Amino acid sequence: MDTKEAKMRTLCGQVTLAAQAYQRNLVGRAFLYVFGEECIEVLFRTDDFFHLTGLESCLDAKDFYDNAKNSKLSHKQIYFKPKHPYDLVKKKLPCLSRLDELTKHKVTILKDMKTSSITYKVGLTNVSFTVGMYYKAGYYSPQTLRVKDNSLRTSRDAVDADFIFGKKYGENQYNVMLFSQSEKEIPQKLLNLLAPDCLPVVIPSSTPNDISPSETCSVSSAENLQTAETKGAENLPV
Repeated sequence: MDTKEAKMRTLCGQVTLAAQAYQRNLVGRAFLYVFGEECIEVLFRTDDFFHLTGLESCLDAKDFYDNAKNSKLSHKQIYFKPKHPYDLVKKKLPCLSRLDELTKHKVTILKDMKTSSITYKVGLTNVSFTVGMYYKAGYYSPQTLRVKDNSLRTSRDAVDADFIFGKKYGENQYNVMLFSQSEKEIPQKLLNLLAPDCLPVVIPSSTPNDISPSETCSVSSAENLQTAETKGAENLPV
């Protein structure tokens, strides 16, 4: 086996590990990020995985993801473009395997995150890596994965998440607390989005009724400057 083929086979193995972690930890779940009086809801869609790798492929996004998670991705099915060379992809893949860290550890929400080619309305970062996100159907989803870039400096604003909650996609309320800052309190207007048994504080005797995520999550109500139609991510996780 020549050196080039060996490198490509190694990359395929890393993509497989990342896809399996993505499926195990993220797909089919929704996440609620609370920061101050604001919140956003996040989905990790299967169609987004391919683009996050930085690779090019003869496969479409769905088949690429299916092949990767089922250990069927071949080194003959992937290649590179000048904008995303081998060395960059090699740096991205270990971070892609750790993407679930953005759902259960300290994370910073970036507002108007600027890159050389686009401004993302929202980004998430743990400093080691950052995702820029697009908005569709009430949720933000990752569109780009960047490793140790300058997103914190190029964003209009940055604020740490106070709480992160999770649920299975389709459930009415978030029922698992994944991260919290102990000194923070959940805004009263968001309590109806949360199952009582996952709250860290006593629920006030009077809480607002019939508040939808679109009414309470002010950031997620804004349109992303990059439209979802360009992503082809119509399917929701199952």
